[in-house]
Formats: sequence, structure tokens, C-alpha cells
Amino acid sequence: MRDAIAIGVAIPLVLAAVGLLYPIACVVVLAGPQLATGASLRFAIPSLVLGLVGAIPLLRRAENVVTIVCLALAAYQVSHVVAIFDADTITYGWPWVAALLGVAIVVDVVRTRGVLTGLAALALIAYGVVLADSHPADYYDDGLMHDGHTSHFFAWLAKERPSAVVGDHILLGSIAVISPETRVQNTVSADPCADAERASALLVIADNPTTTDAAFEARRSSARACGKAIYDDGVALVIAPPGVR
Repeated sequence: MRDAIAIGVAIPLVLAAVGLLYPIACVVVLAGPQLATGASLRFAIPSLVLGLVGAIPLLRRAENVVTIVCLALAAYQVSHVVAIFDADTITYGWPWVAALLGVAIVVDVVRTRGVLTGLAALALIAYGVVLADSHPADYYDDGLMHDGHTSHFFAWLAKERPSAVVGDHILLGSIAVISPETRVQNTVSADPCADAERASALLVIADNPTTTDAAFEARRSSARACGKAIYDDGVALVIAPPGVR
């Protein structure tokens, strides 16, 4: 009887989660793909949590199958992330964390396992903090790419730290991370040069999200007409409008 009630509650919750996910996916419209490709599932966290809570009674009826599926998905995601960051030396610091987690799982004493699991979690958090603070400009530069070429714009930004920036086709949050004291804003009109002049800010032209080569070059040519290029690596272009330094 209890299981029947739980399932009766679970199914509406799962349906409600799906019902919420669809309008969220339609409402969130940015310049690049978001929920459709799984690129920004953070927008769907409320819906996912709701669905998970509702699905618990159903999942408990097939624990072995669910466990195998979850382990397979986790292994796939780990391999996917490792492949992305394979060029980074610090990627290879994770085996000791995995070994500690493995020991925590294997140990058969409940109290000891709890202590080891806690230590493993703290070690993982500490390692994550170290990773987040290690060469952030390099990570952002690797992500800023056009036609197979990466940029060194964020390394330049970390050194120069301009007072204000207007960005065109560049994620402003990344600029704020590398140079927190820099005032940042998106272009608000069809004329990025005018936006930068009004804001007394440097104009940064990049290609994230990507556009066609023709559109990218057109934006670069237009930007060059409004001031002096103080940085250009073929991927990112920084223009100083008259009177802006």
C-alpha cells in the first residue's frame, strides 16, 4: 500500500518536472545553444531535482539496474572531461583522490568508512579549489577560439586590468573573473563603437559564441575604424576609442 502511494505521488512529480523543463528550455534564449544540447543544464536544476525526488520510489524498485546505469554514465562523463583537459598537467592529479575514495568504499567498517569518506570529500573540495585557482587565464584563453586558433587575450587582461570594457561576442563573466575591478557591459546597440565611447571603455571583439568568418571579419573591420588597436591576436581584438586608455 505504501509503495502504491509513493508511486502515485512520484508519477505526477516526474510529469511536473518534464512540464517545467519544456517551458524553461523555450524561455532561455541566448546567442548560443543552451538546454537543447545540455550546455547549460543549471537552468533546469529545479526541474531536475523535482523529477529526481519523484522518481526515487520508482528507482528503488530497480536498484541494481539504476546503479549500473549511473556508474556507466559517471565513467563516460569522467572520460569526457579528462579528454577535454588532457593537455593540462594538473589533470593528472586526480588519481590520489580516486584512490582515497576507493579505499573508503572498500573498507567494511561503518565508522571507519564514514571518516574516510569525509576525508575524501574534503580532499576533493581542496583539490577543486586548487584547480580553480591554477592558471585561470589559461583556461579561458583555451576556450576562446576562432578557426582552430586560441587566444592570449585573458593573459593580457590579467596583466593590463583596464578600468572598463564593452564586450562584443565575448562572455563578460569571464572578464570579471580574471579582472574583478574592470567594469564590464555588453553592447546595447548595433554600433559597438558608439557603446564603448559612451561608456568610456575599451571595446573587446571576439567570437564567442561563434559566427561565420565573414561576420567575424566584418565586426573586426568595423571596430578598427573607431579607434586604436591595442591588442590583436587574430582571435580577440581590443580597441581604444578616442580619449579612452
